[in-house]
Amino acid sequence: MNRRSVVGGVGVAVVVVVAWLVSPDPAVETLEWIAADPVRFGLLAIGLAAVRPFLAWPTTLLAVVVGFGYGWVGVPFAALLLTATAFPPYWLAKRGRVHLTGGSRTLARVSETADR
Repeated sequence: MNRRSVVGGVGVAVVVVVAWLVSPDPAVETLEWIAADPVRFGLLAIGLAAVRPFLAWPTTLLAVVVGFGYGWVGVPFAALLLTATAFPPYWLAKRGRVHLTGGSRTLARVSETADR
């Protein structure tokens, strides 16, 4: 048995024991406190939507958070937030493409083809 396997096994065992001993109650209580006030929860959702594209979080996470706080009534709000979080990556990609092509005719043609 090599040392990496032993260290990995001990690490997994420690994580399992800590997860079993530590209660999620403080985190759940904090989330319930935030979800109790619709305005406070909306501000949290908007904050998450603002950082989601830059942290590469999946959009599903944001939809689940809004569903937790607002239920089915929050579907339009979640759709609005998900649409808003899609703009920064596309804007950055377009901006980067303009700088990427520089003076290259080949890259300019590929970009024009992609635009069509």
